[in-house]
Amino acid sequence: MRKSLNPLLWLFGCVAFFAAQPTTIGQTAGDATIYQVVEDPARFPGCEAVDTTVEFKRQCASQQLLAFVYQNVRYPQEALEKNIEGSVVLTFVVEKDGLISSPKIIKDIGGGCGIEALRVIGAMNEAGVVWTPAKNKGQVVRSVVNLPVRFRIKEAPAFTITAYGDSVYTRFDEALAYEGGEEALAAYLDSRLKYPPVGNDSCRVGNIDIQLLVQANGDVRILDLTDYNDLGFDFWYEAIDAATSTLGKWKPAVYQGRKVPSAFDISLSFTPTI
Repeated sequence: MRKSLNPLLWLFGCVAFFAAQPTTIGQTAGDATIYQVVEDPARFPGCEAVDTTVEFKRQCASQQLLAFVYQNVRYPQEALEKNIEGSVVLTFVVEKDGLISSPKIIKDIGGGCGIEALRVIGAMNEAGVVWTPAKNKGQVVRSVVNLPVRFRIKEAPAFTITAYGDSVYTRFDEALAYEGGEEALAAYLDSRLKYPPVGNDSCRVGNIDIQLLVQANGDVRILDLTDYNDLGFDFWYEAIDAATSTLGKWKPAVYQGRKVPSAFDISLSFTPTI
């Protein structure tokens, strides 16, 4: 089955810190060396107040960084349309003051994913994110951080849940259908719908739209009603009565071999009878 492009999607990130031997051996107070490997790597903020081991702070910082990326990244539309998934790898420098500099893409997967990941990392300074800088031999130093960010499209659920707890399937193998087809439904509603006498004095004209939920067992109920012309309660009653009188006249939707609840939109027009 083709992955859904309905951006009910998830993006997962993962964080890794890589290094090699320091590019220089000596170190002074004014050391401007950018270190690839350090004794105490730079850490994303949010965990320094935790009174625990350095290793725990590193793990905590990685989770905080992942959360920051997840909350701010947007899956590029081009990547969605082309079903592009995979990992983008970025590199950047954490300066001695904890700010970010020199963000670059070192591995891209296309579809705008690299640019989007770069945008999020580049926005850290503007967002007021200040890292705990790296230390080497007890001194604060500039250091490189490599960050893999994984983009993955997750297939959208086959149903949604309404505010009242109803499951409404939006994907199915056989769609919800009125017996006899939509023309038969329109003819039935036209014969069933009554114009309330209270409206004759003012000659009210308008439309009411109803979203009807048809359960797997054929039961029907109203999910939503929209009165575009403020026709009022008497018109609502007639619209609901006509819509719910279709009970027993529906073929429920079918998904993966079983009947499932699904919604159908009905539009009802009211015109005076005299």
